[in-house]
Amino acid sequence: MSNETQTNRRFLDFLVEFRRGLSVIELSEELARVTEAALLTGKSATLVYRIHIAPAAKGNGLAVAVTDDINSKLPKGERDGSIFFVTPEGGLSRNDPGQQEMSFTVIKGQQTEEPEKEQDHGT
Repeated sequence: MSNETQTNRRFLDFLVEFRRGLSVIELSEELARVTEAALLTGKSATLVYRIHIAPAAKGNGLAVAVTDDINSKLPKGERDGSIFFVTPEGGLSRNDPGQQEMSFTVIKGQQTEEPEKEQDHGT
């Protein structure tokens, strides 16, 4: 096994052991979420994985504390808007305040007549 392969292998082994593999599971789930968002919106998304390493204690040069951070930036899809009109009072209305309203009356009890059908007289 080459040195490069051993180095890659050590990193993968670390990921599997770190937090008992929970970070690998979370990364896989987040990768799927980021990919779906990019496909749905047609825009790019970002997934960032950071590993933080700090000395575990002062004076002991062999122990380190390791934490990680998973961040994603999902693209925002287009949101539908609506048209409103500004009223003289400064409010918003779905109806144009400058346009006169038309009132309609429903007349009950009248039946509409159907047009007579043309008859075939055998010609």
